[in-house]
Amino acid sequence: MGGCMRIFWLLARALWIGLISLPAHGAESPDYLEQWLSTTKEEVYTEEPVTLSFAHPAPPASLLPPVFQRVFDSVAFKTSGALTVNQFGGGSLYGEKGGFKAIRAGVADFGLCYSHNEKNGFEQTQLVNVPLATPTDPFLKARIIAEIAPRFLSPEFEKRGVYLGFVLPFKPLSLMSKTAIRSPADLKGKKVVSFVNTPGFAESAGFVKISIPFPEIYTALQQGLIDAVIWSDMGFIPFKIYEQAKFYTEINAASFSIESCINQKRFKKLSKNLRNTFYDSQQVVTAAVLEKSEQFHKQARSIYRDKGVEILLLTQEEQMAWQASYQPLLNNWLKHCDEAGKDCRGMLAEIQRLAEHYKNTSHAELIQLMLNKPVRGIIDIGK
Repeated sequence: MGGCMRIFWLLARALWIGLISLPAHGAESPDYLEQWLSTTKEEVYTEEPVTLSFAHPAPPASLLPPVFQRVFDSVAFKTSGALTVNQFGGGSLYGEKGGFKAIRAGVADFGLCYSHNEKNGFEQTQLVNVPLATPTDPFLKARIIAEIAPRFLSPEFEKRGVYLGFVLPFKPLSLMSKTAIRSPADLKGKKVVSFVNTPGFAESAGFVKISIPFPEIYTALQQGLIDAVIWSDMGFIPFKIYEQAKFYTEINAASFSIESCINQKRFKKLSKNLRNTFYDSQQVVTAAVLEKSEQFHKQARSIYRDKGVEILLLTQEEQMAWQASYQPLLNNWLKHCDEAGKDCRGMLAEIQRLAEHYKNTSHAELIQLMLNKPVRGIIDIGK
C-alpha cells in the first residue's frame, strides 16, 4: 500500500506542476517561491500518512484559499503523501471570532485566528499593526515578525492554549475619497468608513467614523452619506469603491495582519520529521500570500488608472504630516502595554534593529530567507 501511495503522489506531482502555477514575476529576479513549490526534497518520509484539517472564515472568492491550497498541495507532494491538509473555508467550522476557542478544542487542527477580536492578552501581537510600529513594506515586516515571534508573540498564543503558526502581514491601509485628501487637515470633519483597528485613530485625525456593513459602502458613497473609505485594495476592488471615490491616497494609516493557530496536542502527536516539515510550511504560506497580494496590488493600481481614479502622490511634507498624526497612537499603545505588563518598548526596539539590519534586502532575498532559512523557535519542536 505504501509503495502504491508513493507512486500515486509522484505521478500526481508531475501532472500538478504542469497544470498549476503562479504567474511568473519576470526575469528581474529568481522566483524562489515557484522553485520551492515545484521541486521535491531529497528527504525520505517513512511515516504513516497524516491528514490535518485547516479552517478559516474566508469565502471562496477570497484570494487566500487558493494560495493556502497551493502550499498544502506542495507539502503533500514533497512528503509523498505523508502529510496532507484538508481545507475547510467559508466559516464552515467556525467564524471570524471563534478561532482561538475552536482550535484549542480541536474543531480543526489549525486555522486562522484573529487576535484583533480579542479584548486583551495580545498587546504585543497587535502592536505590529499600530501605525509607525513596523515598516510599511510587508515583505520586510514578515521577516521581522518571524524573528520577534519566539520572544514576544508566541507566549501570548501559548497562554491561550494554542501555538502560533504564521502571521500574514498586508500593506498599510489606504484612503479612497470623493474629494482629494492630501493631509490629515483635509480629513477633518469628513464622514469616513475606517477599518483601522488602533484605538483613537478617528479622534486623532479628526474625522467622523461611520460603521456600516461592507456591501453598503458603495451605496453610502453614491448617496453622499460618507465622504471616504480607509481600507485595503482587497476591499476597494471587489466592492468597486473606485466607481464612487475617484481619489486614492497612500496614507500608510495602519497595516493589518492575520494569524494562524495550531492545536497543541495535534502538533505534538506528529513525528519529529513531520513536525519540522509542518513548522517550516507555515513560513512558506507567508511567502506565498505576500507574493500573491503583491500581484494583486499591482493589478489594483492598473484598474484605478483605467477607471479614472487619481492616485495622489504626497510630498515629503505631507507624508510627515500623516506620520506626526500617528505618533500619539503609538505612544498611547505603548502606555497601554505598560499597564498590561507587556514589554512593547523592548519589542519596538528590536523591530527597529531588525529593520535597520534588513533595510537593503530585496523582496526576492526576503522570500528566499523564508523558504530556506525559516526562523526557528516560534514553536518548540521538541524531541
